[in-house]
Amino acid sequence: MNGNETGGKTERGILNIPEIDSEKGIAMTGGKPEFYRQVLSLFCKDAENRLPIIKNTEDLHLFATHMHALKGASASIGAGGMSARAGELEKAGKEGDTAFINGNQGTFLTDLSLLISNIRAALNSQEKENANNTFLNLIKDLKKALEAENIGSIEKLLNELGKENIRQNLESSTIESLDKISDDVLMTEYESAGTTVQEIIDFFIKR
Repeated sequence: MNGNETGGKTERGILNIPEIDSEKGIAMTGGKPEFYRQVLSLFCKDAENRLPIIKNTEDLHLFATHMHALKGASASIGAGGMSARAGELEKAGKEGDTAFINGNQGTFLTDLSLLISNIRAALNSQEKENANNTFLNLIKDLKKALEAENIGSIEKLLNELGKENIRQNLESSTIESLDKISDDVLMTEYESAGTTVQEIIDFFIKR
């Protein structure tokens, strides 16, 4: 397993999700972390859609069919324990072992819901971190452009920093600082703009 902190990452940038071996999951889904993250997102949607179906055991054949699907999907993302438990419930469904199903179904459903929640938390955490890294790279480039008084690069970078997908993850104080930078640039106060940029960089580095 990759540890117990939901949403964390190893030094190699691999998602740290309880009950999931992300390294194995990446290997099983083509070896690319970015594609693995897409598979994790699809797993959450698929598993969530199956939850209400596998709560109902009136049709054991249907129950076993969905457990079979969850067994394979769980294995593909590196959730070996969940896959094994889905396999046991699949077997019980095929054999009509309602006693085993009744004794294990509730815990399985709870743990599957928790797994979905943990995956989404980890994906959201990494998406926010990626956005912050993109912002920091842009602001560092802006600092260089201001020092060189490269008007074309300054305008291009300010346009990028003004996009909603960048600003939506920023604190209000940082957005205000960006607006001040834009005003200073309009007044050709590049030194003042550069000072504000450095304050933003220092803030992000210290967080």
